[in-house]
Amino acid sequence: MKKMFFGGTVLTMDTDDTQEAVVFENDKIVFVGCEREAKEKYPDAELINLNGKTLVPGFIDSHCHMSFSGEMMTQPSLFEASSIAEIVAGLRQEADKASKDEVLFINGYGGHPIAENRPITLAEMDKAVPDHPVFLRTAGTHGTFVNTKALKLIIEEAKNAGIAISEEDKAEGFLRNEANLFAYSLPPKLMSEEQKKKAREKMIHECISNGITAVHTMEGRSPVNDPDVLALLRDKEEIPFHLRIYYQTTNVEEVVRLGLKQIGGCFSCILDGDVEPGTAAFREPYIDNPKNYGNLYFTQERLENFFREAHKAGLQICMHAIGDAAIEQALKAYKKVLTEFPRENHRHRVEHFEVSAYDLMDFAKDLKVTLAMQPIFDYYWPSDTYVPHIGPERAAMRCALRPVLDRRIIVGGGSDSPVTSMNPLLGIHAAVNLSVPASRISVKEALRMVTIDAAYLGFEEDERGSIKAGKEANFVILSDNPLEHPKDKLDKIQILETVYRGKTVWVNK
Repeated sequence: MKKMFFGGTVLTMDTDDTQEAVVFENDKIVFVGCEREAKEKYPDAELINLNGKTLVPGFIDSHCHMSFSGEMMTQPSLFEASSIAEIVAGLRQEADKASKDEVLFINGYGGHPIAENRPITLAEMDKAVPDHPVFLRTAGTHGTFVNTKALKLIIEEAKNAGIAISEEDKAEGFLRNEANLFAYSLPPKLMSEEQKKKAREKMIHECISNGITAVHTMEGRSPVNDPDVLALLRDKEEIPFHLRIYYQTTNVEEVVRLGLKQIGGCFSCILDGDVEPGTAAFREPYIDNPKNYGNLYFTQERLENFFREAHKAGLQICMHAIGDAAIEQALKAYKKVLTEFPRENHRHRVEHFEVSAYDLMDFAKDLKVTLAMQPIFDYYWPSDTYVPHIGPERAAMRCALRPVLDRRIIVGGGSDSPVTSMNPLLGIHAAVNLSVPASRISVKEALRMVTIDAAYLGFEEDERGSIKAGKEANFVILSDNPLEHPKDKLDKIQILETVYRGKTVWVNK
């Protein structure tokens, strides 16, 4: 049976089109236009009155970690803690609730600035939790603090996996780089099937309650037969939103074997780290550590070899790059491979493109590379939080959306969940109100980042991302029209209902 939305504003995101009515049948849109014509043409359609609300296309998160996010949603967080004393108290509280021999994974360290302006020490970790191994992850996920019990555990596990923990990491009780990535691979091995089920349910609710009808999910912590990847491939038709799975591996053969058309993301596909722990790679040194340029985790030759193999296999490639040196490394590798084996519509991606430069934007434009960016980072951590590490000039180039879009580079918006909330309206609000005024974009441009442009990043703009006849019937009903709402209050707009393939999957009660 056909159904009709009417009585409100329809933001189609199909060029600059605003309409009055939408008719859909089963999972497809059949009509978009004025209300009178819709009612004349489809007199038997079930009428759904928007009552003055706004209908937009289902939102698309172009960069998240679905399995990892669900896992972390089942774990405690100290995101709100703003001092070492609060962190120690929180750790003790979680340890008191733990069963004997339980390994504790706790998230969110540094979500707010720490009053002492220093990291927690190994001695403080031991004093807080002496009887359980505890892994305390940073809010940005690029570092993990441990106590002595956890350090002993991961040294043994890493040894079995052929991974070395550095003497610096051991001495400080802080896992960086490969050791940190390895620490993130431990929880799935320790989770029960019931815990995994609960994690999946929490993540599904997080998506649909935020109006998300498609995600580009970066998955995989194992190069072959990764359990997260296999589980999502097995269950994807049962999940009430569309999945585009990016396998975070350099094993091209495995990705092709699984029938996936895209490869990369984060974890084993990160080119550098993050700014706060000093591991994002820059062309100039850090202000607070003049000997440090950050870390590049791939040699140029290794990266080019990987890109070449993946590109020749017809895959779309995406790689995490935060600092300008990592961004440049990715673009140079793309240029090398695209020169050798030209492919017009490759849509290879750079994930984050966080602290860029104008020459790199021009470089990306020339290569027709697409970008998955997260303006929502600025909602939690404004640009000035970077100044002590990299100085004001580079901090001002953090999430520089305006000059990127002025070059007509296609950008998809995302959350990088579990790093931030999956609410796309927070990302829209952040993009419009960025802490660096010269980087701000319009509301319409920000909406495109989480609808039609995000669909483009996934080669799916003909199927979803706008409200147009023939496309999937994916919608979100909003309490207010973002184009007319006060720009400084976009984050207050409410998501009222989510419709995926013609079926209501969530209602705000």
